[in-house]
Amino acid sequence: MTITDEKRHEIITDNHDVGVRVFVSQESAGFKALHWHHHLEIVLVLEGQVTFRFENQEVLLKPNEFVAIGSEVIHSTTNEKNTSLVLQVPVAYLDAYWKNCELLTFNVPYNPSEKASAKYQEIVSCLRQMTQIYVEKQPGYLLRFTGQMMEALYTLITTYSISVAPENVVDQSRIKDLLRYIYEHYDETLTVKGLAERFHYHPDYLSRYFKEQAGLPLTRYLYQLRLQYVYQDLLHGTTAIETIFLQHGITNKKLGMQLFKEQYGTTPLKIRKHAQQSEVRLKSN
Repeated sequence: MTITDEKRHEIITDNHDVGVRVFVSQESAGFKALHWHHHLEIVLVLEGQVTFRFENQEVLLKPNEFVAIGSEVIHSTTNEKNTSLVLQVPVAYLDAYWKNCELLTFNVPYNPSEKASAKYQEIVSCLRQMTQIYVEKQPGYLLRFTGQMMEALYTLITTYSISVAPENVVDQSRIKDLLRYIYEHYDETLTVKGLAERFHYHPDYLSRYFKEQAGLPLTRYLYQLRLQYVYQDLLHGTTAIETIFLQHGITNKKLGMQLFKEQYGTTPLKIRKHAQQSEVRLKSN
């Protein structure tokens, strides 16, 4: 697969024995740039907090809370240290049981009273049991896993989904083309004016359109994406922090440092020191 193909959407490798992807995610504080995939995604937080941004909304998840994101929906995440259950169901798999599932959007409740409802808690319970069954892989686990997953999906779809008529589906091809270009050229000099010229928009319109589709200003998104790469480089190697910033297109160091602290809750130097200390501990064990 080419680099360009990989930039189009999040690459997901399904668990071959069950036909979907299910795993326990353990992440340190971080940010995941706008992306999309050809799967229905359900994330249940076990520990910590994760913030999802999609379809002009921002959702903060705490332990025992979940989010459901439809296929092709553009989304990003910001998280503190967390442990979460993740279920990603391919459209082709789900379509055998629920036709036109790619047209489903989800309105999962986020207020405390509705989270306490029997339906919500049933989904939480099924997700937990399903994952435990898969981890243990006892004889007959495929039957038990599939049963719990199907129960979770049925309850989710019949309780919290909305089917969008094909004629009302928003064409996101333009914003996806723009995101692909940004992914591939993020470390270059990118401006709203320059991007508007390339994609034949008026700069003011592009700014409004991007914020409407992505949920944040284009210039802020550029910094978030660049800082994501900065963060990864800080975890490995000893290149000077200022050099790393420049390598990833951040020429305003003061602003970059300020936004880095907002995004990750600490400074680049502390991130590097913590990574180095963790590496030393691993080598000594």
